[in-house]
Amino acid sequence: MPTRNRVTRPRDAIVLAMAATACVWWIAAPQRADAAGALSVPTFEVDATSIMWTIRELASPRYDGRLAGTDGNWAAVAYVVERFAALGLECPDGLVGYLQHYTQPNRLINGAPTLEIVNEHGEAVSKFAYVTQFSVRTCPGSTIQGSVTAPGIVLPSVSQLDSMDKGAILLVPERIAQSMADMWTLMTWLSSPEREISGSFSALVLETDISSSGYFPVQLSVWDETVEADNTDEAADSAGGSVWPMIFSCDVPTFAELARAGSESVLVRLSADFCIEQVSAANVVGLLRGSAVTPEDGHTIVGAHLDHVGGNMDGTYNPGALDNASGVAAMLEIARILTLGAGPPPKSVVFIAFNGEEQEMQGSAHYARNPCYPLDGAVMINIDCVGASEPGPLTINEFSAMMTQMAHDLYELSGRLGIEAEMGSSSASDHAHFALAGIEAIDLTDSGFYSVYHGPFDTLDQIDIGRVVQAVRLVAVYVCMH
Repeated sequence: MPTRNRVTRPRDAIVLAMAATACVWWIAAPQRADAAGALSVPTFEVDATSIMWTIRELASPRYDGRLAGTDGNWAAVAYVVERFAALGLECPDGLVGYLQHYTQPNRLINGAPTLEIVNEHGEAVSKFAYVTQFSVRTCPGSTIQGSVTAPGIVLPSVSQLDSMDKGAILLVPERIAQSMADMWTLMTWLSSPEREISGSFSALVLETDISSSGYFPVQLSVWDETVEADNTDEAADSAGGSVWPMIFSCDVPTFAELARAGSESVLVRLSADFCIEQVSAANVVGLLRGSAVTPEDGHTIVGAHLDHVGGNMDGTYNPGALDNASGVAAMLEIARILTLGAGPPPKSVVFIAFNGEEQEMQGSAHYARNPCYPLDGAVMINIDCVGASEPGPLTINEFSAMMTQMAHDLYELSGRLGIEAEMGSSSASDHAHFALAGIEAIDLTDSGFYSVYHGPFDTLDQIDIGRVVQAVRLVAVYVCMH
């Protein structure tokens, strides 16, 4: 797909060139241009304390992990609205209070999942902790609501599925669970209409080594529940009423206890209570009008998703300090720098706090289909997971290796600013829908964020504030110079 030129009209080119040479607004101490006449790189003060305060706020228990459609998420939306208003950002026409409302599917948790070993009286002998010792697979091909109590039996080999006791909870060792070929055989076996004749298993528990992280990342798989229900009904009809089992994963020590319980004829009990529902959500959109180019003629979108993966219904939640309170804090600091300077940047800037990123980027998909300003002539910079404490460069991700001019410009600028960076490719954040809409779009993220990804350990102490400041400076300077 050909990239679009950043300047589409001769008049805009002249005005932008004049405005760029007058970039003294908000610049505390501009450097002199080099001998070749290159544009000087502006400098300014970044308020690191304010950034950390914002991250601490959004990662606090008040917001309960900010899952889209929940009270905690709406509280986060209200917080960003308040900050936009305090900065004096303009509310786009057609919106009220900066809010772009929409609906989306979401995977909700109604009660804490359980995994226990119980005696013959149904009394729990051992209880295991959700997220840090086990998790529930909530995806097509599994049941996400229910409770099962049954013996646990270890699967020696997929070739022995037909000989295993049906109705039991099948304990799947890691060597099988990590083999795509074996899991394909197992899932095909489970979906066969013959299960009504020969019987099936009441649940599966997959052994998984999480020793490097200490937890299971929370996944928010969403799908069309109506279609899935229709498919399930058809499968159930053809098989005489069979349904998919619940599928759990557990760590290696827990698996060993479950296997030992099975050999001692003690029962395993597990339960889950998830659902897929349509929820109301909102993006938060604010405009900083440029001095030279109207948003209708061209603008820069600076975005960051405000949602995360929510609470666990067991007294714990997933704070999402790095993912993505850090990105929201960076975006708000960029807005502060640009709005409180001596004058606005030449090109208008649209700031967007997206919702629903954790569920297949629902909020950015909605905005890309329903933009407040024409996307023709726009470019998009997304900020997602900046400030990782794990060492590594800032990654400038393009969508599907599209090789845009903006990505190259940001990479070149990072070198001039002394920021360690690399160019990469990703389709897993909110820039994707803008790239698919035909505009240049990149995602800024710090390598190393996976160490706390979607879990209870994504806390404030995992943030390297110096790296967040670098991302803020890179984006703010780029907006000034382009």
